Amino acid sequence: MELDKIENRRYGPGERIELDGKSFSNCAFDGCEVIYGGEQTFWRDATWRNCRFTLVGSASYTVQVLKAIGLSARPPDRHSINGTGQPTAERKTREAKKIGPSIP
Repeated sequence: MELDKIENRRYGPGERIELDGKSFSNCAFDGCEVIYGGEQTFWRDATWRNCRFTLVGSASYTVQVLKAIGLSARPPDRHSINGTGQPTAERKTREAKKIGPSIP
């Protein structure tokens, strides 16, 4: 599966961004809603600040299964990507991150 490439984009409050099937390079996510459904995604040099993360579809079911078997900790606060419950300052990912199955 080839990912849709998105580069040098800035997302702000009121925007909803779906990660599934997309590759993000040098993008900034600030106060937006980020939606992940369990499909492959990739990002490099991304800035994440005060985003709200929503899990849908397969990603949501995975969390439910982990909770049911006791492997999941308290989910992060809706405005936190570090799980502390406190709003995060800016977080920059410098390494490339790939989520989803490997493609040969």
